[in-house]
Amino acid sequence: MNQLQGVRHTFLKLTRNLLAGAVVLALGLALGTTKVQAATDTWIANSGDFNNPGNWDTAPVGGDNVVFTNNNSYTLSFNAFSPVLQNITFSGHVGVVTLNMGANVLYATNSFRVGRFDATQTVSMVSGVLYVSDGGVSQIRIGDSATNSPPVSAMGTMFVSGGTVYADAVSIGASTNSVGPLVSSGPTTVWTYDDMTYVNGGRALGNGTLTVGDGAANSSLVVSNGATLFIHGNIIVGNNADGSNNFMLVTGPSTSVSNTFGNGLRIGNGG
Repeated sequence: MNQLQGVRHTFLKLTRNLLAGAVVLALGLALGTTKVQAATDTWIANSGDFNNPGNWDTAPVGGDNVVFTNNNSYTLSFNAFSPVLQNITFSGHVGVVTLNMGANVLYATNSFRVGRFDATQTVSMVSGVLYVSDGGVSQIRIGDSATNSPPVSAMGTMFVSGGTVYADAVSIGASTNSVGPLVSSGPTTVWTYDDMTYVNGGRALGNGTLTVGDGAANSSLVVSNGATLFIHGNIIVGNNADGSNNFMLVTGPSTSVSNTFGNGLRIGNGG
């Protein structure tokens, strides 16, 4: 009898231990599959170093989104490469944000937006590398109200006078109520796509288009003074029925605009 009781006690103990282990394993699997949502970090300084944690409400890390909302002019300098961010958004209402990256790189794997929602924002890039690429799905969007419903409208302006921009796809005037001038100027300015030769790139071919007026009117692209614009896909000026009164100007000695794939330059597409 005592021997049977001992066996029963051992069996019950083993059963409890197995059940406890199963619960711990289930919890571990559940926690392991929980997705962590990307944080959104806001710039809170005026001019300053992008990589200084004190210039942010929360210092950005890889996979975060960052936003710039100041309503004044200021300069972002860089003493190192940025983290590999998801989205970079400029949505101030006055002033010019100058990107002075030197020999450094500003990374975004999803989007780089100038003039988001009801913003009137200008960004001027004077040096460094802006890398907006992730295997053909990343976008630079200049003037992006994110809605086709008035009265929300956006204006984004981007000047590039030095450095290199890598972009999978570019949309200037990216939604119906948006306007987006882009000016790329100067012999040290290169606007291109990720051709997998850039040492810090995503190692996947970018294949997007450049669109001036993507269902929006009065947007423009100016390439001048020896700048280079190299697109892998189509270059479209005026897309869809509402994409009217948009223009593209290429001017100056040694200025170059070209593409390697698709139907080349389209003036008016679908409208």
